[in-house]
Amino acid sequence: MKAEIISIGTELLVGSILNTNAQFLSRQLAENAVDVYHQTTVGDNVGRLVEAFEQAATRADLVITSGGLGPTADDVTIQALSKFIQKPLRLHHPTYRHVIRLLKSHQYPMTTLIAKQCYVPRGSWIIKNYFGTAPGVLMNTYRQGKNIWILVLPGPPRELTPMFTVQALPLLQRLIKFPKEHFLIRSVKITGL
Repeated sequence: MKAEIISIGTELLVGSILNTNAQFLSRQLAENAVDVYHQTTVGDNVGRLVEAFEQAATRADLVITSGGLGPTADDVTIQALSKFIQKPLRLHHPTYRHVIRLLKSHQYPMTTLIAKQCYVPRGSWIIKNYFGTAPGVLMNTYRQGKNIWILVLPGPPRELTPMFTVQALPLLQRLIKFPKEHFLIRSVKITGL
């Protein structure tokens, strides 16, 4: 199985933050015998994101994204995914209720930008975010004669890491049937030879 990681966010491209998500996801996939052949970083732009999805679909069976799911106007990952798979967005009521509860506990009002995080493509598996508001989304689509799995995760590592290890990875292992092998990667440093 071949995977590709797409990291989303202009802040990554301009060097404002370090891309630790790509390192984490690559390590997790390698430990599960999934080959990561490409990593792409894309700014917050629907057209460029759709193009990244299209390129990744030609060379990978599994595409995992991180970032671009938040409550700001430039968080457009879900809109790009919807356009790529040609499925409309729908309100996911359990996520909406979760977000309302979080907002009430902090005495914040619901806004249009916050509410947009509750819309997901029709037919997707939803991965609940226990540490934030934007859910993860898993989609299966048929492109160029093959099944492509797309996993969309939020960017903050404190949200992405537990969502992937506790929920997404077991779901992927069940649905995609990851290889039975597990890789163990060790580095040995020797000095003074």
